[in-house]
Order: sequence, then C-alpha cells, then structure tokens
Amino acid sequence: MKLWLGLGLSVGLLALAAPVTAQERTHRLQDGRLLALAADTAPCGEPTPQDDARYAIVVNFQCRDAASGVGGDGFLAVGQAPGETTPRDYLAEIAAEYRPDLSAEVRDREIVAATFDLEGRESRFLCLSGSDLARDRAETTCVLDQPKTQVIVHGRSGNVEQAYGVVLMILFGVTIGEAPSQGR
Repeated sequence: MKLWLGLGLSVGLLALAAPVTAQERTHRLQDGRLLALAADTAPCGEPTPQDDARYAIVVNFQCRDAASGVGGDGFLAVGQAPGETTPRDYLAEIAAEYRPDLSAEVRDREIVAATFDLEGRESRFLCLSGSDLARDRAETTCVLDQPKTQVIVHGRSGNVEQAYGVVLMILFGVTIGEAPSQGR
C-alpha cells in the first residue's frame, strides 16, 4: 500500500521549533468534550506547532520508545470545526486513493476500531494502516470516532506495528475529557 498524509496535510517536519502555548494545547470538540495536549509529551519530544488557520491544534512529533529504541514521526491535527465527512468516510477516501485496485468492501475492512485509554477515559478511534515496502516505510492514521472528522493522529515508521506505536506515543500526551454537564 502506498503512503498517505492524512488530511492531505503536508506537515513539514523541518519547520522552526517553537513551544506550544497553553492556548494551543486545548480545544472544545464538536461533542462538547475538551481535548488537551499535556505539557509533558514523553515519549515524544516537544511538539512542533504548524501554522494553519483550519486547525485549533496541529503539531508534529518525533517519538522514540526509551526501552526498545523504536520510534518515528507523526502529527496530531484538531480541526477548528468538524470536517465535512464522517471518520469512516474520511479513511475510506484515503484507502480508495491509495488502493484503487481493491474493492470498496475490502478497503472498508482495513478500517478498524480501536479504543484508547486517554488519562483514564476511553476514546474510540477508527484507524487505517498501510506500508510501502519499497521505501521501508509504514503509516497509521487514526481518527476520533465522532459524527464528523475533527481529530486526526498520524504516525510514520519502518513498519505498520511501529507506525501504530507512534500513534500510541502521541496519544500518551492527549486527554479527552467529558462534556460539561447540562445543568441540574
């Protein structure tokens, strides 16, 4: 499978490093929950923010597991507002672009649900992985399962398992809190 850049985002990893401010670390999602990026993003280095007005948060990461030495790069993108498609449709579009040789049914089976524990709260994502064996590169894109696409986490590494590991390392520094209560 060829590689993709989730959202068609050309997130340059050589951008000038600048600290991410507290304001750029939180955003209220379409369902009312609050997404927050922790000040400590270990096992990833300090996030490198990108300037794109469409996103409340868009940061690049370099991640490495201290014990195994395995790592890669990736990004977290949180839209200012929800996108136009559902997370499943968004991932299906990526799969169709890079795997036109497969039927829609087969491509749809490549999209898998994953539940991640983000600081004690479970959040469901839909994920798609693929690799380019000729370039010894793999990528995983996970999208928070909401009515419309808004939160995308993307990891790149030497193989699919490692790319998925980069997504997990990025999510280690993310929390998605409960929506505020609706009055009593």
